[in-house]
Amino acid sequence: MKALRASSLLILVFASLFVLASCVPTAATNGGGGTVLIDGAPAAGGQAAAPAQAAQPGTAPAAGEQEEAPGGIFAMLVTFMPFILIFVVMYFLMIRPQRKQQKATRVMQDGLRVNDNVVTTSGFYGKIVGVGTDAFLIEFGEGRGFKVWVRKNDISGIKTPVMTPPAATPSDK
Repeated sequence: MKALRASSLLILVFASLFVLASCVPTAATNGGGGTVLIDGAPAAGGQAAAPAQAAQPGTAPAAGEQEEAPGGIFAMLVTFMPFILIFVVMYFLMIRPQRKQQKATRVMQDGLRVNDNVVTTSGFYGKIVGVGTDAFLIEFGEGRGFKVWVRKNDISGIKTPVMTPPAATPSDK
């Protein structure tokens, strides 16, 4: 489940970056060697066309200089708003719940004591008989004395196994 969430997050991030990169206006070179804005129309010498209303009458932008598009910062924010919203939704649907779950697991693992019945991440039930700095000594099996050191991170929960006898079948009579 965690690997699925991580891979989904990576795919979503890369897809967002790809879409973002395709939305940003870039400069390209035409056949004559001049720079042309992809979003603008090329001028006679391969330079970007100057807008109709210049800041001062009779002056043109210097070579290599570009006029700012109408709208400026506001237009850019409107362009990036979907990406910002996607990140906010991802945070509240994926990142925040995962952090809360990790914090709860860490608190549970720090609160374990001797004689607690636990289940490991591999599904083994046992009883804590010793505590180390970063590991627990866990006894597996009923009265068998099989003891193994297990890292604190490998304890998934406090749980006692439910021992129910198998249901009787008609052939057992």
